[in-house]
Amino acid sequence: MKDNKKKTTDKEAEEKQKAELLKQSDLLSIFENTESLVKPKDKKKESEIVQLISGEVAVISDKIERYDSQYPMEMYEHLYRVYKLKGDPKAWKKDKKCADFTNEMFYAGRFGKGVLQTLREKNKYDSSKGYCERARKHYYHLNSTGIHMLQKFISQTVDALKLCTEEYEFRKYMFALYKVPYQQDMFRD
Repeated sequence: MKDNKKKTTDKEAEEKQKAELLKQSDLLSIFENTESLVKPKDKKKESEIVQLISGEVAVISDKIERYDSQYPMEMYEHLYRVYKLKGDPKAWKKDKKCADFTNEMFYAGRFGKGVLQTLREKNKYDSSKGYCERARKHYYHLNSTGIHMLQKFISQTVDALKLCTEEYEFRKYMFALYKVPYQQDMFRD
């Protein structure tokens, strides 16, 4: 009788062990199947493509390129005149409206909102440089296609600034030509 009980407990233990191994095997199988459903991230992704308003595609590079200055002094001279800004347009530190102008006119207005947001995420503020200064110029994050487009946008903007005498006239003109948004003045004639 003792041998019968011992055989029964041994068989029960063996069956429990088999059941436990089967559960572990099933869990492992489920895990492996789940892993195969998840697409692996492409770690070699070199650039992020952002769809533009115009339907063109600009490429924001993950690599930082040190391009020469993209904004000509002529643009700032006309910008200071049209926007009636105080100070020297040739000074290294310019009026804050110059930075706002650049973001609105080029990165948000011409490239599209997705580009400016992506650039802001990639190019954070650097507190070691001072108050509200970015680590780099936004255009350092553009690839050659983006730089080419930026140069075209700058040229068109300078041409428009030359023709205008005040900010509202300029913004209205840029909207008419390039669909750059602006705030309408309800009280203007």
